[in-house]
Amino acid sequence: QDSLKSGFGIELGPEETLYQACLLFAAVVEHACGALLCLPAAVPALGVPAAVAAALARHAALCEFGYELSDCLVKVCDVLLCEGGRRRNPGPVLVLTVLHHFLAVSLVPPMNVHCPALAPYHEAVGSLQAAAGLALATQFYGYTVDVTAPGGLLRIKAVTLMVTGVLGYSRTVAYASQARRIFAEMPSEAPRWLVRLAAGGGLLMALFNLLIVMDLAKKCAKFLPMRPGQAPAPGPPVRYGQKEAKAE
Repeated sequence: QDSLKSGFGIELGPEETLYQACLLFAAVVEHACGALLCLPAAVPALGVPAAVAAALARHAALCEFGYELSDCLVKVCDVLLCEGGRRRNPGPVLVLTVLHHFLAVSLVPPMNVHCPALAPYHEAVGSLQAAAGLALATQFYGYTVDVTAPGGLLRIKAVTLMVTGVLGYSRTVAYASQARRIFAEMPSEAPRWLVRLAAGGGLLMALFNLLIVMDLAKKCAKFLPMRPGQAPAPGPPVRYGQKEAKAE
């Protein structure tokens, strides 16, 4: 709850936080599967034939496409048809969903058709999925760390540095390099609408990346200077399915 509020201005109750956390945990699994599918394309030394490695990378992109399309449909149906859907999916969550999901939902099928062997495309798919899966899994561990316990502050600092390094690099330097190479090496016969669509989707993802980097900066500013004794005491446990106790 605190992470969403401080990083993105999203205020959720315990039940809604659990709902979003479950969706994000599903994303960890999907990203891990996609990253593994891209491994032969990323590491030619494995000896997988180039055509097979490219096909596996395209399947990884389809995994991302399928997950994000289903996530969009679930959110839309939840908001329009289910009681409490707007509470579980407030406006900022929907905005972040559009910024992040537009790229894969709009581009993966046409890229697989028109640019099936484009190496920078396969590299970008693998890099983004591997980095996101690793960072999310590490961040989930970080949420379980009690910074007031012996060694807890050191562990949360290590988590913060690792997540910042992985996401910071993949969402800035690697993203910019891969985007440049994709546009430079895109086949000349690729339709112009695909180039324009890629530019639009890439810009939306760049805005999402900027929000991620800003959130990482806030986490570093919060945890890295912290010394033992400065860490806030953990709040009382919340039992899901019950309302939070109001402060008297």
